[in-house]
Amino acid sequence: METSIAEACALLPEGEPATLERQTVQAGRPLANRWISLPALTTLKALDDATAPCRCAAPMAEDRDFFPPVMPPATETEVAWRLHHATAHPYLAAQLATAAFTAASTTQLNTAHVRDLGPDASTITLHDHGLRSGCMTHPVPAWARPLLRAAALLQRLTADTGGSLFSNPLGSEVMGDV
Repeated sequence: METSIAEACALLPEGEPATLERQTVQAGRPLANRWISLPALTTLKALDDATAPCRCAAPMAEDRDFFPPVMPPATETEVAWRLHHATAHPYLAAQLATAAFTAASTTQLNTAHVRDLGPDASTITLHDHGLRSGCMTHPVPAWARPLLRAAALLQRLTADTGGSLFSNPLGSEVMGDV
């Protein structure tokens, strides 16, 4: 389903009326009910070629002089809040979170398997066979780790560690896959 920003604005609900309880919750979230622009997502739909499975020993991203755009702390807090509270499918929340902190394209995200997530979810390896920046291991921010662990656990329920981390293992209908 293709949409534009104008259509999205028309479809998004108006901000909820202010109440004392809501104001208290919102006080810690200065970006609540606001559109957030994430420079890291500009490459999400890049037209990379599909890649074959890779089992490389990918270096850390910073060792390749790759640094994704930095999110201001308030933006990072709001992105984490929205992903934790408003994204129903664990693999979609994990995929969008990973795109936000790696600036990876969907092709690169599709290369991540359960085995590419570090045992404590503190790193994730994305592969691309030199199409863009080569295979790289990225540090996972603390706010994204529970999302990635949830996606991995969901995959392990139906598959093994060879399963794609950001695929829907249950085969349910999802509108608007990332």
